[in-house]
Amino acid sequence: MKTLETLLAAMAELLNKLEATLAQEQQLLSAGQVNAPLLHHTTETKDEQLSTLQHMNHQRQLLEQETGDRIAGAL
Repeated sequence: MKTLETLLAAMAELLNKLEATLAQEQQLLSAGQVNAPLLHHTTETKDEQLSTLQHMNHQRQLLEQETGDRIAGAL
């Protein structure tokens, strides 16, 4: 299982990618004429990134709980 530090770094990287995807989506939506296929692709990418981020956040919670349990057991 990943270490918490590695997982947080991967989450930060994914958040940066998500920020770029959101900016692209906003740009496409505010364009005078919407490029539907590109907007669809961008929206799918955003959905995948959000799903991955949700999964990573769940892993983070498990790691933090596991770490907390080990610390409590050592006391």
